[in-house]
Amino acid sequence: MTKLNEKLLAEIQTVEWEVLQPHQDRDALIVVKPGLEIVDAGVAMATDNTELIQSWLENGVLSKPTVEDIQKWSTANYYLKFLIVQPFVLVQEFQVDD
Repeated sequence: MTKLNEKLLAEIQTVEWEVLQPHQDRDALIVVKPGLEIVDAGVAMATDNTELIQSWLENGVLSKPTVEDIQKWSTANYYLKFLIVQPFVLVQEFQVDD
């Protein structure tokens, strides 16, 4: 694991939607779909790996949040992992069971 991977891994946090709403308001959120590690997406962005990022966007692995995503995240028991890679905030959802 590289130092960048370790640094980004240590910076991942988990929050409810309300904390991320201001980032959505400034159009800075990028959704990382399940199957892609949020750290891998962060490393690609931090190292400006445009080719890889473009392929993920084309394949739908990275995307902007949809209205449906935001509605779902606004409900109870939804938490998002997030990682800031300026100027973007990467988010990945997971549901906490009661």
